[in-house]
Amino acid sequence: MAETPSPIPPITPSPQDSDLSESVSDETKNTVESDTLATDQNSPNNTNFAQNGPTSCKKAPKFDKHGNEIKKESFWQTLKSLAILITVLCAIRSVIIDWNDVPTGSMNPTILEGDRIVVNHLAYNLRVPFLHWEIVQWSKPQRGEIVTFKSPLDGNRNVKRIVGVPGDKFTVRNGRIYINGKSFEYIALPSDELSKEFYTEKGVGPDHTIQFEHQNTVNAKEQIAAFNAWKAGEFMPPAGFKQAYPLNGPGPEDLSNFIFKDNEGVIPEGHYFMMGDNRTNSKDSRARGYGPVPMENIYGRAFGVAANFNFSEWEFKWERYFTSLE
Repeated sequence: MAETPSPIPPITPSPQDSDLSESVSDETKNTVESDTLATDQNSPNNTNFAQNGPTSCKKAPKFDKHGNEIKKESFWQTLKSLAILITVLCAIRSVIIDWNDVPTGSMNPTILEGDRIVVNHLAYNLRVPFLHWEIVQWSKPQRGEIVTFKSPLDGNRNVKRIVGVPGDKFTVRNGRIYINGKSFEYIALPSDELSKEFYTEKGVGPDHTIQFEHQNTVNAKEQIAAFNAWKAGEFMPPAGFKQAYPLNGPGPEDLSNFIFKDNEGVIPEGHYFMMGDNRTNSKDSRARGYGPVPMENIYGRAFGVAANFNFSEWEFKWERYFTSLE
């Protein structure tokens, strides 16, 4: 009779085996967690994980394509960058190119009230920014050019036309400019304005238009006589042409006649005689205390009009935008 094999009794783990299994399991778990933590610490997006813990709400930093952390500029860094930008722009305006608003009509009809003119500060020389100390000069201003400069009279920034250069013997007779005894050429232009005369002035650089105003003639009869003389083609700023405000003294002066008396009537070296194109309404080198302007006072040459903002009349003259000056 065959013997039936006895069933294999179930293996019951001993307490020691159970402790060993739990120990191994804990070690494995700790190893996995440790590896995971190490991996997270090495990750570029979790640099501060170990310091702040898994529950930290701190925003993770951003990185560029090279793995460098992108740091946000602080307020002071932004302010510093803005200050550098403003300084550079101001230096450009001081040394290279600038724009100036013209509030008065002393250069009518070439430059109108409200024009924003563009000035080339490198036209004649290079200067130290903000100080205007000359470093090197490569050219000299020429007769007929329009320039901005510091007024010898009050220190304000003016814009006028150069009508006399060093060495010129300069006089004005009956409205005509004479250089070394020779008059420039004047051609009358048609106009419907009774109170003004317009002329093309030739011989002072590029041909340009000048105007004379009759605002202070003695009476209407004299105005009509002056207008008829203009229609007849005669150049005649009449004796009644007076400045609208005291220019050289307590009362209005007759600007149609002027003699430069200093330096035997000769414009000195390094100086330039300035006049506005509005010949009867311009405070310029004809004024006492003004005189010829020294070269160191000249900022640059005006060469164009960028825009026109005449806020006194709330008018925008669009035809003035982006035009050249002659």
